[in-house]
Amino acid sequence: MTARPIERWTRFAFLALSLSIAAPSDAAEPSAKDAGKPPPHRIVSLNVCTDQLLMLLVPEERIAAVSHLARDPEVSTLSEQAAGLPITFGSAEQLIVAKPDLILAGAYTRANVPLLRQLGFKVVEVPPATSLKEVVSNIRAVGEAVGESERAEAMVRDIDEALAEHAPQAGEDPLVVPLYANAYTSGPGTLVDSVLQEAGLLSIGRSLGLSGMQKLNLETVLMSKPDALLLPDHRYEGDALAYDVFRHPALQALHRDIPSLSWDSAETICGTPEIVHVVKRLRAFREELVTSKSREAAAAP
Repeated sequence: MTARPIERWTRFAFLALSLSIAAPSDAAEPSAKDAGKPPPHRIVSLNVCTDQLLMLLVPEERIAAVSHLARDPEVSTLSEQAAGLPITFGSAEQLIVAKPDLILAGAYTRANVPLLRQLGFKVVEVPPATSLKEVVSNIRAVGEAVGESERAEAMVRDIDEALAEHAPQAGEDPLVVPLYANAYTSGPGTLVDSVLQEAGLLSIGRSLGLSGMQKLNLETVLMSKPDALLLPDHRYEGDALAYDVFRHPALQALHRDIPSLSWDSAETICGTPEIVHVVKRLRAFREELVTSKSREAAAAP
């Protein structure tokens, strides 16, 4: 059964907030005793972010199951690919039946990781990526865990090459407001803020010193005089209170007065190579903003 839009946003909000407050840690690496062993061939992923890295790194026949969120397009960019794979809710009973030789878990995996290890399962925990540097680190860690280090390194090279192209020119970074349901925004310590920095944009969260995912009030947004709004392209149009902020007359007036860009929230929940496309779009948007401001300044009396 397809989840209702408001339920989908609830999952997105929980994921984004969880990833922004997760304690920093290094991605778990396979032990030295695994060297020389054949790569795992019945891999289970219990986290929507490790789901996507797994699908990018190994063929389907080596995937025993992915998390149930892997099929949700609101939080996964590979939902169509996941539609053909078995899913799991991470219960010990399901995993015993699946008999995986490797389990990939995230910081907020529902399954009890210590219990899984006590049951004899090999579990590799992958922390959430809150920066582009951590995206690369996680790709390498998962690649090593699944025996696909060369493919992971190829992904990393592609990311580095893509980010090196058309880097933003030095200058003042336009102020932008990433805005989500319930008036949340992204500040330092989030992947969104890292992506905005890479694109040469200043998030309102960073400007105000707000770390992680924080609520904004509209007065603060208006007084900050932002150059642009960044809005999710999936918004529930019903009477959900979470979306009242998008119907507020003040925000609608601001939306008419300044440029805005809609983006797919799923592209910034997890650190995958897909993040490169987000950076490219934001860099192009920055150029439009800078050019527009320059023209306005030149036309001013």
